[in-house]
Amino acid sequence: MDCGTAKTAKSSSFFGQGQGAIWLDDVGCIGNETSLMHCRHSTLGEHNCGHREDAGVVCSANIRLMNGTDQCSGRVELYHGGQWSAAYNLNWGMNETAVVCREMNCGDPVKFSGSYGQGRHSRGYTISCSGRESSLTLCTLREYVRTGQDRFEEASVKCSGNVKLSDGPSQCAGRVEFYNNGQWGNVCGESWDVNDANVVCRQLDCGRTHKITTMAEYGHGTGHTWIDQIECNGMESTLSQCPQRPFRDKTCNTSSVAGVVCTGKKKHTKMTR
Repeated sequence: MDCGTAKTAKSSSFFGQGQGAIWLDDVGCIGNETSLMHCRHSTLGEHNCGHREDAGVVCSANIRLMNGTDQCSGRVELYHGGQWSAAYNLNWGMNETAVVCREMNCGDPVKFSGSYGQGRHSRGYTISCSGRESSLTLCTLREYVRTGQDRFEEASVKCSGNVKLSDGPSQCAGRVEFYNNGQWGNVCGESWDVNDANVVCRQLDCGRTHKITTMAEYGHGTGHTWIDQIECNGMESTLSQCPQRPFRDKTCNTSSVAGVVCTGKKKHTKMTR
């Protein structure tokens, strides 16, 4: 679709149920294919799905992160003037990284450099941001043509991701905070369950759920709480992939705050004889 990077995958007919035939089921892509039809999939038209399971995606549109370790890191490319171009690491810093992280819904800037390889672009842009822009395209862009003498790399970023655990005793325990629309907020604890918590632990590389909390054991932070209920099946790789819907018959009681204690990061031990 030429729409940049996938910001999140959406399941369970997040954008509403489609109509008519279901053509693809059990799709298994590596991620570098140029078409869904090139991915492993069942015979066209064969499926055991209903439209309640229709798949969706949110794309980044004007920016994409290449060769990163996750959807929130990588080499920066910009869609401008009808084509994808490189962002160059000339005066690239934390302000520019903050705009990228915000635009990608990826939380806070962590690093504004990294080794994510080189693209094939011979021309691109140097970029200067105040840090408050909502999109990289709103920053000051200057076209730049590379020469053989240039030794600088293409710009890259590493963002925190859109989930973190705050005010707990370790990096794998605490109050769940979710980043969306440019701000962090608590997750409502009223519908918080083990499936939801398992996704958070997995996303943070913290193992599985040891226990969940809903009574603000780890405080309220700034006090902002997302009031939709999150409904994970437990198999999602990130919390943003889970369906999020308003409570049907009530509003969230914001005194109830989601928290989790995960089992912790896996330790790799060396076998000795």
